[in-house]
Amino acid sequence: MGIGRNRSATAVARKSTRYAGPKKRNPLRGLFWATYILIVLTVGRIVDIVPVLSSLPLVKIALLYVVFALMVYWKLLPAVVAADNPAVKWAMAFAIWIVVSFSFSIWLGPSRDFILVQLPILSVIVLLICKLSGDWEPLKKIYLSLVISALIQAVPGLLAFSGGRLALNATYDTNELAYMLDGIIPAALAFAMTEASRKRRMFFFGATGIMIVAIILTGSRGGIFGLLFSGAFIVLDPGRLRPHAAGVSRAPPRKVGMSAKTRIVLVLAACAVIGAVAWPQLPKETKERLASMLSLGSDYNIDEKEGRVQIWKRGLIALAERPIGFGIGSYPMVDYKNGGLFYTAHNSLVLVTVELGPVGIVIYLTLLACLWRGLARIRRLQKQLREPSDLQQQQAVFCRMLQASLVANFVAGMFLSATYYYGHWVNIALAMAFIAFMNRQKLEPNLDANGLVRR
Repeated sequence: MGIGRNRSATAVARKSTRYAGPKKRNPLRGLFWATYILIVLTVGRIVDIVPVLSSLPLVKIALLYVVFALMVYWKLLPAVVAADNPAVKWAMAFAIWIVVSFSFSIWLGPSRDFILVQLPILSVIVLLICKLSGDWEPLKKIYLSLVISALIQAVPGLLAFSGGRLALNATYDTNELAYMLDGIIPAALAFAMTEASRKRRMFFFGATGIMIVAIILTGSRGGIFGLLFSGAFIVLDPGRLRPHAAGVSRAPPRKVGMSAKTRIVLVLAACAVIGAVAWPQLPKETKERLASMLSLGSDYNIDEKEGRVQIWKRGLIALAERPIGFGIGSYPMVDYKNGGLFYTAHNSLVLVTVELGPVGIVIYLTLLACLWRGLARIRRLQKQLREPSDLQQQQAVFCRMLQASLVANFVAGMFLSATYYYGHWVNIALAMAFIAFMNRQKLEPNLDANGLVRR
C-alpha cells in the first residue's frame, strides 16, 4: 500500500450508482440508514429511554432488514476478508471460539443465551460495518451515529443528575456509561477538528465537553483513567499531517501548528484552571472518588472480598485447575464456586482468560494487536504525504482518533467486564473497515527508491 491521491468514492459506490441509474436513489441508501439506526439502538439504547419505544422490537426489525439487505446487495459491497487486513480473520476466530466454549461451559444457560442472543447482534454489526467500507461517507456517518448514541445517554443523565453518581439505571450503570463515553469522545473530537463549518465544530467540541463532564460525574475511576490515557495520547499527536518540505522526505517538516510540548503545556494549564474552578462545584461523592485515585493501595478493591483484586485472584486460581476455561458467560458461577459472591470479572482481559481460556485471550489480544498495527501502518504512510489534501487530512485525524478509542477502551476495560459491549465492538469494526478502506486506495508515497520525495 502506498499513499497518494485518495478517492472519496470507490468503484463499489460508482457501481451501485450505475445499478440505480442516474435518476434513482442509491440502492444501498436503505442499508446505510439501517446501519446508523441499529448502532443508535444498540449503543445509544434509545428504546430504554423513550417509553413509547420500549414495547417495539426495533432492534430485531433493524437486524432483519440489514441481514436481508446484505443478502441482496452482497456482490455490490467489498469483500470482508483480505490478506492485508488480518484482524477480520481473528475476529471470526474469536466468534467461533465463543461458540466452541459452549461445549465445555460449566453454566450452560448464560452460555446459550449469549450465543443465541448477543453474539448474533455483535456479529451482524461487525460484518455490516466491514461491508460498508467501500466508501468514506458511510464510515463517517457511522462515527456520527456513535456520537449521537453517546449524547442520547449523556444529556438525559446530566439533566436528571441530582448528586451521587451519574447513571441512567434503565440502560447503562455508572461504570458502563463511562466506558462507552471513553470510546466515543475521540470520534467527537475527530469531527470537531475536521468539520468545515464553524457551527459544526463548536457543536462537536460541545458534545466532547458534555461527555467529559458525564464521565467525571459517574465517579468511575476506570472511566477516568481511560479518559486520561486517551487524552494524553491525543495531545501528543492529534493526527494532523504536516506537509513535507520540498526536497528530502526525511528532512524536518515545515512547522505547522503547535508542537507536542506546547500542546502539553497548554492542556495542563487549561486543566489546572478548569480544575480549580470546577472542583468546589463537584458533589461530595464525586470528589471522594476522584481523591481516592491517589491512594488506590488503601482502596477496598485491594483486600476486601468483593474487591476487584480478590475477584481476579479467585478466577485465575480456578483457571489454573481447568486451563481450557469455563465457557462464555460463566464468570459469576466461577466466582461463586471459589468462595466469591457471584461477581463478574470487572476486568475485560481476566474475563476472557477465565471464560475462554488461553486460546480465547490469545485470539482476542492478537485481534487488538492486528488493529493497532494496521492503523499504525496507515499513519506512517499518511505522514509521508508531501502535500496532503483536505480529505487526506480528515482521514488522518480519524485514523488517530480510532487509535485513541482503542486506547481508551483498553485502559477502562481493565476495571470493567467490557469485552462484549456493543460500543467496543463498533469501534473494533470501524477500525477494521477503515483499514480495509485505506488499503484499497492505492496511494503513492511520493518517494523515490532512495527515500527522496518526488517533485
